Amino acid sequence: MRYLLAALLLATFVPVAYAADTYRGSSPQLLADTDVEDEELDGGLPDAEMALDVGRYSSAKIEFKKVVKADPTNQLAARGLAETYSRIGDYKLGIRALEKCLEALEADKKPEPRTLVVLARLQLTTGDLTAAGKLAD
Repeated sequence: MRYLLAALLLATFVPVAYAADTYRGSSPQLLADTDVEDEELDGGLPDAEMALDVGRYSSAKIEFKKVVKADPTNQLAARGLAETYSRIGDYKLGIRALEKCLEALEADKKPEPRTLVVLARLQLTTGDLTAAGKLAD
């Protein structure tokens, strides 16, 4: 039953996340491949993502925390921080980072589908099936 719920969640959220990128006319790409102007606006996100990709989790965590502290509604940084926590085994801290970001969003802003997918994946990893089910609804 658990695996069925996990498969349903992935089948529900993954196409939505991909469709959001396609709708905006952009293709999914690594942040490190963007222009210099985008790097300046992101405030250290390319460095944090590079550190995460090469396995320097402590420096990635520090960089993502800096960005999240400067802008608590930055969902990309919150997802990166959650992924960093996930890779070092602190799943609950990853969930909390995403929940804080979602709480900081204003009422008129909707969470990005990718953020919800990462949150649901972490909740499934920790065994919190009810919370993951609520996200699916």
